[in-house]
Amino acid sequence: MIPRWQVPLEVGGQTVVVTGEVVWVPGSPPWPWVGVAAVLAAMVVAAGRTRHWRGVLAAALLVAVAADVVHTGGAQLASVAPNVAQVYDVGLAAVGWVLGVVVAWRLMRRRPVELDLYLLVAAGLFFAFAGGLADVTALGHSQVSTALPLGLARATVTVNLGLGAGVFLVALRRPFVDSFDRVA
Repeated sequence: MIPRWQVPLEVGGQTVVVTGEVVWVPGSPPWPWVGVAAVLAAMVVAAGRTRHWRGVLAAALLVAVAADVVHTGGAQLASVAPNVAQVYDVGLAAVGWVLGVVVAWRLMRRRPVELDLYLLVAAGLFFAFAGGLADVTALGHSQVSTALPLGLARATVTVNLGLGAGVFLVALRRPFVDSFDRVA
């Protein structure tokens, strides 16, 4: 590694020396953020065992959608990718947002359909992986490609990771097909 550097350049017939310094900025420990994500997931799983599980999962999905919209917006504002790549990225994220809203709406309808299990699994996986795990490095790196304040960027990743994992875990343990909600 070269901590200090100089590059001579010729500008308008004169030699100019550009100097710089490589400075390492350590990241913060990611573990507090991972801990918050684990607590969020545990809260969703615990609430998923109550009579009000549908409302909890619907709320978790809507919060995850909002967090992912904010996170994606911050990433896009900081992006230097070509416009077509940015549109593609936002388009993929928008599919997940629509899925989250549709699943939340279906949960609140209270009419069980076998398809709901698969949609709930897909929504949980989307937010846990695409919205959270894909950007998990933001939790510990000092330099993150976003226009958001660093704490907010980390919070959006944490929320998506925790709520998405919680929704996914509830979907795995909920026997939708044979007893969607016998007690309701």
